[in-house]
Formats: sequence, C-alpha cells, structure tokens
Amino acid sequence: EEYFFYNLNDAQQLSFEDKTRFVGWRKLDAIERACIPADWWAVVEDKLILYSLLHDLDLPIPKIFGLCHPFRRFSGAKTLVSTTEVESFLRTKAHYPFFGKPNSTGRGMGLQAVLSYEEASDAIKLIDGSTVEVGEFAQGVSGYAGVYIFQEMLMPHPALAEITAGRVCTARLVVLVGNEGPDLACGALRMAVGSNAGDNYSTPGNMVGGIDVKTGRVARMVTSFGPDFREVAEHPESQAPLRDVQIPDWDQVKRTVLQCGAAAPGVRFQGWDIAFTDRGPVAVEANAGSDPTSLQIGNGFGLLNEAFERFLVDFDVRM
Repeated sequence: EEYFFYNLNDAQQLSFEDKTRFVGWRKLDAIERACIPADWWAVVEDKLILYSLLHDLDLPIPKIFGLCHPFRRFSGAKTLVSTTEVESFLRTKAHYPFFGKPNSTGRGMGLQAVLSYEEASDAIKLIDGSTVEVGEFAQGVSGYAGVYIFQEMLMPHPALAEITAGRVCTARLVVLVGNEGPDLACGALRMAVGSNAGDNYSTPGNMVGGIDVKTGRVARMVTSFGPDFREVAEHPESQAPLRDVQIPDWDQVKRTVLQCGAAAPGVRFQGWDIAFTDRGPVAVEANAGSDPTSLQIGNGFGLLNEAFERFLVDFDVRM
C-alpha cells in the first residue's frame, strides 16, 4: 500500500536502491524507538514544555496569550479553567486573529484559525468563513481532556506573502543530533490553500516541496498522493509561479533550527516545524521523530538519505 501511496510503481527515474531509501510506518517506528529514549518524548511532544524550554533560551516561538486547563500555566498567558472563563476571554481579551490548538496532537488535528469576534451574533469567525457561537466553541475547548492553547496567528515574511496569498507557511525540518551535535538532514516547505486552517500535507489541497538544505531553494511544489500526485505550477490563489522558490533568510533559519535542536539533545531524531514570518523564523512546534510523508513526497526521495544513513551507522541502528 505504501509503495503505491508514494507512487513508486510509476517512479521510473528511481533505481531499486533509491526506492529502498523510502521509509514506511513500520520502519519509522523502529528508527524512532532506537533513537529516542522514552523519557525524552514529552520534552518535544508536549507543546507547553517545549515552548517553556525555547522561551527560556530566547529562541523564537509564537506568543501564547491563553490556555485552558485546570492547573497548567505558561508565562504571560491567561489560564482559563471553565467554560464561562473561555467565553469571557473570547469576547473581551483574546487577540484576534489567533490559532487555537490542543497541546498534544499532531498533523493539524484540532487546529482552528480564528479571524475575529462578531459581537452582534456573539460568534467567532473561522478562516473558512463560517461562524461558531462563542458558547459552543468555549464548551468544546473546556471539555477537551488536555491543554488547549490560544496563540498568535503569525504573519508571513513579505518575500513569501506574495506567493502564498498572504498565508504564513512552515517547513518540516529534520534535525539529527549526532556525536558532534545537531545537523540539518532534510526539509520540505508546506503551503496551505483555501480555507485550510493549517499547512499539514495530509489536508486535501495543501502543497509541499523539497528543500535544498544548503541553499533554501525549493525546486517545485506538488500536491496529493498516489495516482493523483501532481506538480503545481502556480499557486491557486495568487497565481504566483511555484518553481525555484527561495526561502528568505535561509542562513538564519538553519541557525535557529539547529539551536532548537540542541535544546533537546536526548531526542536524537527531531522534526521541527519552522514558520517563515515577518519577524524571521519562528519555531511552531516539534516532534520526536517525524512523519516522513511530506519529506518523501516533497523531495521525491526517501528519508534515508546519506546524512540519515551515516547517523544510523553512528548509533548502530540496524534496519
């Protein structure tokens, strides 16, 4: 199934050896278990712990101005403990536009992009144009079993805003922490389109492109999977060409993600989501390991490139 998912049955430009470098979920699980001790997972998978760590190291993160949980806290953020408090927050204290998201989910699950509060209808407006009554939204947030975070909606870097129709985009960057420190192994640029709240590639319509990690150049953007996989020549909203996109401030991006990687040295295999904003690169979140989907589809080659294979040999990880 994964062979067809990555369209390897039709990838005539890839040799048999090239195809063996692609990583499926079973092999990924084995790599993650070998490279990441169990007691380090929460450092990056729990967003509040990660944000606290990066904040104390003066590394760039989104501003968090609220969270909903009975007892957890974050510096400078309002803690909301009830539906009533969430309702009041949304009506009077929230900084619009904002992102709301669960603390411990991935792949964009539970993410909401909220644009504004409409007093006349006592509702919030979402990025897809729909509205949700404040009471209904607050009830869903306060009923969530974990932490729910309210954070700023980052603004795109001007060089990319013209391409993305004003949407901020992120890159998934894989950092491997070897014996000589963190190293950037590979990456993929992601773009959200239409009413999609986030740029996760599993969301239909979103696009991804492999990054040359030496230069920050993205040769092409693609979309979809399997037989529906295709290159996208122009952004569907801005009509900007999507060939040879240059990520701005790439040297600063690399410095930032490697500094972030060094903050969690026990997580030897890291997947960072870095946003390209009007104030420079910002660490949105991180993962212990990394979903290989956007990386392998965007780059057109498997996760097990030469840098990754050297890393596995250093740690005697056998596949």
